[in-house]
Order: sequence, then C-alpha cells, then structure tokens
Amino acid sequence: RSRRSKTIMAGNRYLLLAIVYAALVTVMLLVSLHVHSYVMLACAPCEPCQECGETKVAAAAAACEAAVGVCDPQWKPPVSLAVTTVQRDIPAELASAFSMNGVVSIKQDLITRDFLQTVDYFSLDETQKAKHMASIRLKTNHGVDDVNLYTALDLYPIRGRNVAVMGHAIEPFNEMVCLEFGGNCSVIRMNHVVYEDQKVESLVHSYTLDEYWGMAESERPRFDAVISTASLERDGLGRYGDALNPNGDIETMLRLRQCILKPGGLLYLSVETGSDKLYWNSHRTYGVERLPRLLDGWDWVNAFPVPSRSALATLVAYPVLVLQSPSH
Repeated sequence: RSRRSKTIMAGNRYLLLAIVYAALVTVMLLVSLHVHSYVMLACAPCEPCQECGETKVAAAAAACEAAVGVCDPQWKPPVSLAVTTVQRDIPAELASAFSMNGVVSIKQDLITRDFLQTVDYFSLDETQKAKHMASIRLKTNHGVDDVNLYTALDLYPIRGRNVAVMGHAIEPFNEMVCLEFGGNCSVIRMNHVVYEDQKVESLVHSYTLDEYWGMAESERPRFDAVISTASLERDGLGRYGDALNPNGDIETMLRLRQCILKPGGLLYLSVETGSDKLYWNSHRTYGVERLPRLLDGWDWVNAFPVPSRSALATLVAYPVLVLQSPSH
C-alpha cells in the first residue's frame, strides 16, 4: 500500500509539473502574440519591410518609413482613409489601429466647426493681441503653458534662425512668439493663412501643406527650428478634413525630423501627456505606450517643466519638449 501511495504521489507530481509547463507555454505564446500585434501595428505604414520583425518597434517603423521616401512630393500615407464629411465614429477597419489594439482608451469629443475650412484669416486686432501677449510673455487660453515655451526659447535661442511654425491654430500666437524672439518666421499649415496686419503679412512667409510638400525636394526649404504646440496630437483624426490616419502624428514627427528640419535642428513641441487616450475626433494624449513611439529617432535636449524624461509619460500636463534632429 505504501508503494502504491508513493506511485500515486509521483504521478500527481508529474501531472502538476505538466500543468505548470503547459501554463507557462500558454503565457509565452500570448506574450508573443501581444508583441507581434504591436510590431504589425507599428510597421503597418511601411509593410512589407523585413526590419519590421525586430523588437525595436518604433525604430523599425521609422527605418521602414525612410525606405519609402517620406520626403518625396509623391509620398502618401499608406494607411489612410479620405473623408468628405465629419466622421462621428471611427471606421471599423481603422478602429484597432487607432486604439493600438486596445491599449489606447477611446472617448468621444466630437468637433465639427473646423471641418474643411480653407483659410485662416487673422484680423488686425487678433494679430496685435497676440503680439502684445508675446512681448510681455503672457499665457494664452488654449491649454499650453506658454511660460514653458518662453523658457525654452530663452535657453535655446532662435534669434537670426530660420523657423517654421507648424500646426493648426485659432490665433496667430506662435508666429508672434517667433518674431518676438528674433526668428525669421515661416508658417506651414493645412489652410492658407492671411494676416490683415500688412507688416506681419510681409514678415511671415506662409505655405499650405499642399504647397510645401508639392515642391521638389531640392527646392523645398528646410529650417533651423520648428515650433509646434497643441497641434500635432490632432493629425490624422479628420477634424480638419484631413484623411483619417492612425499613424498621422507619428508620420508627422518622422517628416519633421527627416524632411523639414535641417540636421541638428531643434523642435519645440508641446503635446498633452499623462495617459494613452484618444478623444475622437479632437486630439490624442500620450502615455507610456504611444509617447516613446512619437519621440523615437529624436535626440532629447530638454523639457519644461518635466523633471526627467522618465517622468514625462505620466505627467498630466502640456510640457514643452526641446528635441533635436540627429546631425548625422
């Protein structure tokens, strides 16, 4: 009886080990599938590309994008959907990509007023107000801590440099900041920009996105610095009539680095951080998953008021980041 009990106990032990081994194999398989799903998502804009199988997902995606000529006038986002009306919901075929396979939580914050505007017209009063605020370093009311932008520009000056102000705007604030800090200012926006103030009109050279990207690469101007605040997080959401593109923000960062900035140029960037969320069709916020992908390939210079790079993704704020395009 004792020998039989030992045999049963040994059998139970082997059965338990087999169950544990099967569980471990299952967990490893699930982890593998999870990582693979991230690789496929990050590399979707550049498939097929052998580098997409690497574990450094964001770096592989950037390498793949570079391989297909993102600076070429004929380049088009491979994953996008043109729209002619405001999209109240994310199309089913893009839902997984927009949510990063469920990593990004999605809430609705539908904005319709900006759709298919063709001209950004800034009155004399609007321009003078923005100029005054920049001259005495006041904060605007659109969510960015402009004091941090002033601090960044004090420490990393743009005086005498060729600077592009990029992104959607309801007021001409960033171009007035650029001029106040001595930059030679250009504006690149989706819409045609008109200033009633003729002096500003003569000082600020404006391009629509179509005009800028339509130029031959050899003729297209590149800049020493770019200022983009409270804008890039809206790219690809269709809010302005632009094509729906789950990777619109990441592709913009890639083109900024490789096509718009000169090697070694500085980007003064502000996006909302703290968590990975998408407020459809208003904007994104960036947390521990998407923020590293957004910043991939850039050299870190500084951030305000962020105490450290590691704390950035969990800080609920609109920090101003100073990033540098690699000089090689």
